[in-house]
Amino acid sequence: MIDIILPLLRSTTRELNDFTQNQSEFVNFSLDTCTGQESQTAKTQAAQLLEYLCENIDGSLTYIVHLLVNIMEFTISFESQGEVNIPFEQDIINSKFMNQTEPKIRLETCLVALSTINYFFCDRDDLM
Repeated sequence: MIDIILPLLRSTTRELNDFTQNQSEFVNFSLDTCTGQESQTAKTQAAQLLEYLCENIDGSLTYIVHLLVNIMEFTISFESQGEVNIPFEQDIINSKFMNQTEPKIRLETCLVALSTINYFFCDRDDLM
């Protein structure tokens, strides 16, 4: 999850440029990533894999949601306070994703991942 799916879900420089210069293209690709996954890009395939894990492996939805929320809490806490009091596994803190991804892209990536699996939340009060 942290070394394969999340790095593939990160926004590329092209996507960030589309965000400001070609909004319709950005919106179309974002919708495809989070809902349809019709294009055959690495990002949409990672989104499909994320959905597959949540749908077919018991406990993965809970684990993934908690992981994503913890990454966001860690990032926000570290950026605002310079220190973190959130219990977090050292393997995750030392992962390439955490160390090689800018904080704002890390947050955006977690939100994309949560958006991709949000339709699973309807039946899960414990995740709300």
